[in-house]
Amino acid sequence: MNINHNSAISTTLTGFYKVAILNSDNNIIWEQKDLQKNLILNYGLDNLYNRTICTSFEVAIAGSGSRSNSFTSSVATASVIGTNLFLFPSGSFTDFTSSAPGYSAIAELGDVVIFDDVNSTQMSVVSASTDGLGLLVTSSFTGIDRSDYTGVSGSFTIWKTSQTSLQSEMKRTSTRVSGLCGTTLSARSASAKQYNWRTWDFSAESTPVTYSEVGVSWTTSTTPNTTFSRMLLPTTLSLDVGQKMRLYYQLHTTISPMQPVSFSANVNGWPVAPATTTSGSQCILTLFSNRFPFGGVTQGMSSVTSTGTTAISGAVFEPITTAYGVFLSSTSSSLRAAGTGSQTNWCGDVTSADPLGALTRTPYGGSGSFSVLKYGTFTETQFAPQSRLAATGLGGLAAGYGVFGCGPDQCFFVSVFDQNQTKTDTQQLTLYWRFRWGRTIG
Repeated sequence: MNINHNSAISTTLTGFYKVAILNSDNNIIWEQKDLQKNLILNYGLDNLYNRTICTSFEVAIAGSGSRSNSFTSSVATASVIGTNLFLFPSGSFTDFTSSAPGYSAIAELGDVVIFDDVNSTQMSVVSASTDGLGLLVTSSFTGIDRSDYTGVSGSFTIWKTSQTSLQSEMKRTSTRVSGLCGTTLSARSASAKQYNWRTWDFSAESTPVTYSEVGVSWTTSTTPNTTFSRMLLPTTLSLDVGQKMRLYYQLHTTISPMQPVSFSANVNGWPVAPATTTSGSQCILTLFSNRFPFGGVTQGMSSVTSTGTTAISGAVFEPITTAYGVFLSSTSSSLRAAGTGSQTNWCGDVTSADPLGALTRTPYGGSGSFSVLKYGTFTETQFAPQSRLAATGLGGLAAGYGVFGCGPDQCFFVSVFDQNQTKTDTQQLTLYWRFRWGRTIG
């Protein structure tokens, strides 16, 4: 018997940067005025399956490339039927397959197309037609579930998310500026936003040099496919001998749902009378952080310390983490949005005889999937017979850690059924939650 929750724990990432020039005395002699958006690349998001968010940008990169991060259709337009995008050429935008400076084609596998006036509808390129006037598009590489884009039309922008590196990398650095790094978490709302930032100083120049692109990575190694995001500088940056470039990067992480949302559990054999439905509501209840007024030592997401190192301490809502458990509960109560008063102890039924279930991840679905299922299984004898299964959730620590208790402040995510469900001593129960992540583009 499986429970597959049809709504996801979702994370959206948005990156910003600015640069400065320092003289040999470490004084800023020029600084970019405003933060500019970057382009988070597909490989950057793919690798969130293997590492935490804040370990994904521990290293800064500088280069001299000039290729654009995007191409706009200008006066040309397109329309979509199903998953087929058709171009109506006009002006200089004549097809999708012509080469462009730094690229073999304007639209390549893994690039993202966003229409200008259709609520920023995102779709990714799978392949181009032989005449260059059509694209096969899907929701891959977008972090969004959608199978049909019929009716979408107008002008558009192609974002080159398929890039795997800077165009012409020159150097990397892991030298962070202490005191100019950190994390804060925004006020509670339907979604919580965490702001993570780091500042790096590159090595002083021994000869005059000009930079035109920057990026961030998780490693100092220059091996392929290790670039999280790329930024094309609005103007080139020329440095003299003894000067050095400073890069400031800020990554906004938005996580939801922080307020109750509806779900329906897909379970073979359910509902069992007297229940007539498996619907309910669910939300995140707790985000622990030293900088967030819930207290505690376990964080909902990884964070950056003032010296630039990564603090993980749980990161329970990130794709990589399984160091906590799954619980069943007979407690029936209405959900409250995170941080809105005392929470019910949904973990009250967790005991040494009926411990938290250990959490496991499914394998990554391949480049561009940006999602993972986490699940835990209860045997036939655990929590059985149970005719008052009122809620399920994620919390505490997995049974392998020897911690069987799970208080109200350790219930991270809870799904409450509208009607009590039934688990017998002949049923094995597996609970699944989907964790999905994506990026803001444009």
